[in-house]
Amino acid sequence: MKYCSECGSEYQDSVAVCSDCTGSALVSAQALTDRGGPQKRMPVEDREFVCVGEAQDPLTADELGQVLRASLIPVSVRSRQSSSVDVLTAGTTGEWWEFWVPEALRVQAEQLLFQTRANLAATEEDAARAAEEEVEQSLAAQAGKVSAPPASLGRG
Repeated sequence: MKYCSECGSEYQDSVAVCSDCTGSALVSAQALTDRGGPQKRMPVEDREFVCVGEAQDPLTADELGQVLRASLIPVSVRSRQSSSVDVLTAGTTGEWWEFWVPEALRVQAEQLLFQTRANLAATEEDAARAAEEEVEQSLAAQAGKVSAPPASLGRG
C-alpha cells in the first residue's frame, strides 16, 4: 500500500498521486513514518464543500468538470433530477448538474468556470456567425444563377 505524503490517505500500489490533495506524491508506509507522518492537513471528509455552478446538459457538465480537474481542483459533479415541484414553480424539466468543490478553492473554481463559459459562448457565437455567412453566400450564389432571365425570353 501507498500513502499520501500530505494527508496520509491510503492507496493501492497502482495509484501514483493522491486524489484528495490534488496530486501529492504517494510514498511507502516506512517513508511516511520516516517523515514523521503526514503533514497537518484537514481530511477530505472534514472539508466544507460548496456548490460553485451548474450545467444544464451532461456534455457541458463533463467538459466543465474536466476543466476543474485539469486545474487540480477536486470536484464532485452531482446530477440532480428535477421534480414535479420544479415543473410547477420554475417550468424546469429534466436534469441538471452541480459542481461541488472544497470551500478553500471556491473563488478559483468560480473564476475558472466563468472564464470557460465565456470561451464557450464566444466559440458558439463564432460558429453561429460562420453559419450565417455560409447561408448568405449560398443564397447569393443561388440568386446569381436565377436573377438574370435568359436573353431569348426577353425579346418577343
